[in-house]
Amino acid sequence: MVMSSEENGQARVARQVTPFLILVFCLSGASALAYQVLWTRQLTLVLGGTAIAISTVLATFMGGLGFGAYLGGKFADRTKNPLLIYALAEAIIAIFALATPVLLSASGTLFLGLYRIFQGTPVLLTVSRILATAILLFLPATLMGATLPLVARFFIRRIDHLGRGLGLLYGINTLGGVIGCSFVGYYGILVLGIRASTLVAVGANITAVLGAILISVFSRGIGLVSKDTATKISRGPIKAGYQETAGDARFRRVVMIGFAISGLTAIGYEVLWTRALSFAIGSSVFAFTTVLAVFLTGLFIGSFLAGILADRSQHPMRTLGFIQALIAVVTLIAFSQAHWLPDLTHKLVRLFGATSLSSNIATKVIPAAAALLIPTIIIGLTFPFILKVATDRLEKLGTRLGECYAVNTIGSVVGSLLAGFILLPFLGVTRGFIILALCNTIMAHIFFQHAKGSRYTKPALVVARVAIVVLVAAAVLVQPKPLLLNTRAMKSGHREIVYHEEGRAATVSVVKNMDAAGREWGRFLFINVLFAADVDVTHVNRQYYSGLSLIPTVLHPNPKHVFVAGLASGASTGAAALDERTERVTCVELLPEVIRGGKYFAEYNYHAMDNPKIDIIRDDARAYLETTDETYDIIVTDCFISAITGTAALYSLEYFKLCARRLKPGGFMSVGAGHLTGTDRSIARTFIEAFPEVAVFAMDTGNPDHNPTFLIGANEPIRFSRESIVKAFQQDALRIELTRFAIPAADTLIASYLCTGKDLLPYILDTESCTDDKPTIDFLAVTWIEGFTPEFVRVGTSDIWALKPQLADLREFPYLNP
Repeated sequence: MVMSSEENGQARVARQVTPFLILVFCLSGASALAYQVLWTRQLTLVLGGTAIAISTVLATFMGGLGFGAYLGGKFADRTKNPLLIYALAEAIIAIFALATPVLLSASGTLFLGLYRIFQGTPVLLTVSRILATAILLFLPATLMGATLPLVARFFIRRIDHLGRGLGLLYGINTLGGVIGCSFVGYYGILVLGIRASTLVAVGANITAVLGAILISVFSRGIGLVSKDTATKISRGPIKAGYQETAGDARFRRVVMIGFAISGLTAIGYEVLWTRALSFAIGSSVFAFTTVLAVFLTGLFIGSFLAGILADRSQHPMRTLGFIQALIAVVTLIAFSQAHWLPDLTHKLVRLFGATSLSSNIATKVIPAAAALLIPTIIIGLTFPFILKVATDRLEKLGTRLGECYAVNTIGSVVGSLLAGFILLPFLGVTRGFIILALCNTIMAHIFFQHAKGSRYTKPALVVARVAIVVLVAAAVLVQPKPLLLNTRAMKSGHREIVYHEEGRAATVSVVKNMDAAGREWGRFLFINVLFAADVDVTHVNRQYYSGLSLIPTVLHPNPKHVFVAGLASGASTGAAALDERTERVTCVELLPEVIRGGKYFAEYNYHAMDNPKIDIIRDDARAYLETTDETYDIIVTDCFISAITGTAALYSLEYFKLCARRLKPGGFMSVGAGHLTGTDRSIARTFIEAFPEVAVFAMDTGNPDHNPTFLIGANEPIRFSRESIVKAFQQDALRIELTRFAIPAADTLIASYLCTGKDLLPYILDTESCTDDKPTIDFLAVTWIEGFTPEFVRVGTSDIWALKPQLADLREFPYLNP
């Protein structure tokens, strides 16, 4: 086809603006993913960190994306200036981001009000979460979803370039997502905080807005934004296979179903891989970012490659069938080899070390890429081919693109819920992968059935049918082994799994430790690959868990009602109920799998699971305290190992202040601060800043493995009664347990008093407080567990015993009543 001089000039100018449009759309993708990560984190503080709360946030966000894509596609085909509308959408998104604090407050107020009304009615509580989430997320997510159809309608000018145009746009937007989530997850929250990271994302938004406006104005002058002109130059050679499918409504229905299944399996795989890779790269905030970034990188590469291939394909339906089959095959192969990933991580840590941000990221990215990159590249091939099949006229590009994106997003929502609420808890990771691969294989069979004019179609159908039978049999017959068995934690010593459950939010295992003769000497609680509790017959580690509850109950004159945040092994909860004066202990635990595993620690947690004084409630502890009207004599936080994403919410300044509001007059809050190094310093500084009165106790047990430092916080001036403490030690249960930890008498406890919080504060100002805006403990925990030491953690290495001589002149016990 010969183009006129006018068309040649327009094509030349279009090529000139392309790099700038690509940069604009990359910034758009970066800000969108940054917002998603930041908003999800903030909303879980409001709604709680339960699996259903997180799923509600993600489902609402993805629902908005799908709805926006559908509307944006319809609108894109009816406007002469889609790029200007895109700029307007990005500007409104930026305004919503700037209004995040106000909208979060409104969300929290609405949810807390509805929670009190509908408490005990799960369906209505879910509706309440959706309404609260929609205040912040739905409109900006809808606008984000509309951006791709709008930009595509402006950018793609020839029907025979449809595949490469879509592949380029979708890939570049996804690459922006990689940049956005990596910036926020690896650097932004750690160094800048959530509010400052949001402002950076807003800056990217505004740059995209200005860039889109300039491109739109420049393009108007040479006619690129004219609808008639776009139609005029949209002619081009159409492949035979493309003609056979694009104009057929029956084929479009098939590809729509295929795209929904593609979205379902893609998000399902992401959920399953996140759980599976936790046994190789951990469960920290860096691990979560790594899986998301690698997954998006694969989609970017795949969509970019597919864009080129789609325009050359004679038989796109057949190709889609092969893509679906290849996704199933490659994913199952990758998962079958996942058992060696923990060893790979260990070798990388030995090779690179873990003393810098870059080395820490590398030891996570490389194992994740080894497992994920090839499968996600193949998944990324789907989108351009689907659009190539579904679109026969450029005038319908926006509509078709919006419909396909919406259908894909609906599939993604279903896939997220299917993987999180059915596959993981009922079938497990291994069978989950098999079921999703079965879905891909069935879809491959359907595509092959509708492919035309290919001599490979019939053999492919036979292979697909055989594969379906094999996968069904495998789903029934395969007996998967716990992924924990592949870790070095299980390969050292004599260890046996006595309880294992793959739940919605985590995989929980109880492991029995034995000596060479087979005698049990302790038990571990693993949440994914992380040691969440460690108890033993010598009481070394239980000293910390038990002391968190025993010390404040002995010091309190009448500890009737105790609240414990977190169950873990149950030692803190069981110890809280030992005091005869304690009438009720309320323990709130986020993970139901941990609650079910509590019975396997009966000999170590004082039979807490069977104690009638103890109520164990499955909920997010912070959300529970936000919504309850009860107050407590003692509050204990027992989530010491905080390297699991989000646990910093139970050590932040805002959480400690919430606990202060839930204390009865004269009540105490108790936290542990270990040896006052690393994470402990941040906990101590935050706690001291939250409570007007803090008493610091340092237990010199003579055992270096014991955790010596305990902090007691109060709202009023603290007054301990010697007579009350002596009476508490007259209780056999309390005296026996405290004696195990080298505190045999009241005078020993009194002598362990070190100083006030105000006295200690000057010595720990070299670390940062943990706040909701800057949850440093989430990142400090990574340094503690994994050996990574960013610059701001290297200061303040003096432990409690190095500080003790400096505080010697302050050791008078000012709180003791005669």
